[in-house]
Amino acid sequence: EVAALAAAAPAPAASPAEPRRDPTMPAVILLCVITALTMVGHYTFYTYIAPFLIDGLGVDGAAVAPLLFAYGIAGAVGLVLSGTVFGPRPQLGLVVGITVSALSVGVLALFAQTLPVAIIAFVLWGLAFGTLPPLLQTRLLRTASRRIRDTASAIYTTAFNAGIGGGALLGAALLNTVGMDAVPVTYIGILVLALVLVIVSDAVTRRRDA
Repeated sequence: EVAALAAAAPAPAASPAEPRRDPTMPAVILLCVITALTMVGHYTFYTYIAPFLIDGLGVDGAAVAPLLFAYGIAGAVGLVLSGTVFGPRPQLGLVVGITVSALSVGVLALFAQTLPVAIIAFVLWGLAFGTLPPLLQTRLLRTASRRIRDTASAIYTTAFNAGIGGGALLGAALLNTVGMDAVPVTYIGILVLALVLVIVSDAVTRRRDA
């Protein structure tokens, strides 16, 4: 009797199958790659900025702390800009921030013997780079669908921290093999690659939304 009742009971309605792959995941992965590259490039150079300031720019050791303080203040200004000027337009902010960071480091390396120019470039670098982490995260959250937003944030955090460690390791390897002169050049090269990927990521997002 039980078997007969079970057989007669209506089967539960099948719930609609969840999509196996979120369409926003490729763009999320690409943005996390951009984040990792940006952090690798930055910490390749910034981890060893004190030796560069002393040996490359010729500043006194006592001046390193004030210069780093000025860099930090400039970064805080960049953070404000990322929320006010570039918040509604994170793609534009990323292009501007990465481009100005690369150009500033280039000027810093080329005019290392011209202290006023080098210091201005150094502070401008801090300003430009200060916009990048919040803009990368803003772009990520706008790209990821609501369903994978937590996963996207976890991947972003992993990429960010891996980039910091990877940059410090790469900078140490460069210093031990080819010397300090190669470090800013490597930084610029990595940022150029990140900039190309930012442009590609925008194209991917536009094609997905079309």
